[in-house]
Amino acid sequence: MAILRHLDPDELHTFDALYSDPGPLIAWARRHQAAGIGAGRVLFRPAEPTAANSLRVDAELDRSSPRFRVEETGIPHVAIPRTYGWRLLADSAGNLPGAVRPQAHRRATELAVHLPCVPSLGGCSR
Repeated sequence: MAILRHLDPDELHTFDALYSDPGPLIAWARRHQAAGIGAGRVLFRPAEPTAANSLRVDAELDRSSPRFRVEETGIPHVAIPRTYGWRLLADSAGNLPGAVRPQAHRRATELAVHLPCVPSLGGCSR
């Protein structure tokens, strides 16, 4: 995420990698979506430590663009780059086998489970 302060790549794909605040990735994707350029894909495994941040990106982006997607997969963590990397290089907007967009109810549930409780933002449900 820190490198996005210094570079502005045309495409950015993460493979079960969002262990930290995805704010810089969200800002990058929003700029590129608004300009109608670039592509970005976030692939993650449900119930992994990367899921909440991946779902946060999904909640913040315009989901109508096939070039910017957040998708979950059951592919083992170490096999994600090998399975999907070459496909994304060939067609960044292409459908990936075994990767699906998270459903709205699942995104809300995952975010509620993984985000920290902040009482000043309306209380906590835990």
